[in-house]
Amino acid sequence: MTITLTIVNADMLPKGAPAFYRATRHGFHIGRDQQLDWTLPDPSRRISGRHCEIRFENGGYYLYDRSTNGVFLNGSSERMRSPFRLSDGDRLAIGSYIVRVAVEGDPAGHTLSEFAPSAHGRDPAPKDAEGRGTGSPDRPLRREPAFVVQTDQAEARDAAASAACEARDIRRDEAARYVTGAGSGQPTAEAFVDAFCRGAGIAPEMLAARDQNVLAEEIGEFVKLTVEHLGELLRARATAKAMVKSSNRTMIGRQDNNPLKFVPSPPEVIEAMFAGRRSGYLDARASLEEAFGDLKQHETATYTAMQKALARLLDPLAPEVIETKAQGSAFTSSKARAWDLFVQRWGERNAGENGMLDAFLAYFSEAYDEATGKK
Repeated sequence: MTITLTIVNADMLPKGAPAFYRATRHGFHIGRDQQLDWTLPDPSRRISGRHCEIRFENGGYYLYDRSTNGVFLNGSSERMRSPFRLSDGDRLAIGSYIVRVAVEGDPAGHTLSEFAPSAHGRDPAPKDAEGRGTGSPDRPLRREPAFVVQTDQAEARDAAASAACEARDIRRDEAARYVTGAGSGQPTAEAFVDAFCRGAGIAPEMLAARDQNVLAEEIGEFVKLTVEHLGELLRARATAKAMVKSSNRTMIGRQDNNPLKFVPSPPEVIEAMFAGRRSGYLDARASLEEAFGDLKQHETATYTAMQKALARLLDPLAPEVIETKAQGSAFTSSKARAWDLFVQRWGERNAGENGMLDAFLAYFSEAYDEATGKK
C-alpha cells in the first residue's frame, strides 16, 4: 500500500523544495526541521520542527499530530484529533500548505465529496484490549529509501505533457463551439465582442475598428495576467497571516471555495472560474469580488493592527506612565524605582525567542483578528 502526499498550493514552496512525498508500507516524519523525512520550509514558524508523524499500522496510514498549531482535515476549523486514519482524497492543512492525500490499494478509500468537512468523523487508530492505542510515540520509525520528491526530471516532463494535453483539449472544445456558431445569423467573433462590451459596460462601437481575433487574444492575456497576480497577492496575504499567527484562516471546504486561493496554476484557475467543470468552486464574478474584498479588508486590518499593536507595546514604556507608577521611598529614589520598573516591563516584552518582535506580533495578531471580525 502506497501513500502519496502532494502540496496543492505548491507555488508557495521555495524553488527546489519537494512538492510531494511518497512512501510504501512504512512511516515518516513531517515538519520544519531539516533532518526529517519531508521538510516543509516555513519562515513564519507556524509549522513545528516536528509537526506530525505518519505511521503504517494495521494495514493503514495513521497521522499523529505532534505540533503546536495543529493539523486541520478537509476544511475543518478545528484541529484534528490523533491518531487518525488517512484515506484517499483527504486534504490536510499544515501551516499554510494544503496537502492532498492519495492512498493506493486502500480498501476504505473514498473521495472528498463523500463526507462533510469534519475532523472527527472517521476511524481512529485501532486500540488494544485495554483501550490503549497500538502505536507508541517513542517507537522509532523504520526509515527506507522508498520515497519520491518532485525534483525528478521525468516527473516534471510528465506533468508538463499532461498540462499541454489538457490545454489542447480545451482549445479543441473552444474551436468546436466557434464552428457550431458559424452557421447562425451573427458571426461568432462579433457576438463575442458584443457580449464582452455588454459585460464591460461599454458601447460595441468603441471596439469596432479592432481586429476581433487579436482583441479576443488580448482579453485572454488580460484575464490570465489578472488571475496570476491576484493569486500572488492572495498568497502573500496568507503568508502574512501565518507569519503573525493569526487565527483567521482560510480553509478549503466542500463548496464555495475560491479557485484563486486553492487552485495552483492560472490556467486551472481560469478553467475553474469559467468552464464550470470543477464542483465546489465559486464562479468568476464571485471569485473576483471575494478576492478583492479580502485584499481590501487585509490592507485596512493591517494598518489598524499595526497602530494598536505599537500602542500596546510602547504605551506602558512611556516616561509619564513609568513616573506615575514609580513611587520612591526612604530607601529608594523615584528615579531609581522608575528605572527598575522600565527594565522590568522591557524584560517582560523582550522575553520571547525573537525578543520584542514576538510581543509585537502577538499584539498584532489579536488586533488583526479583531479588525477582520474574528473573535
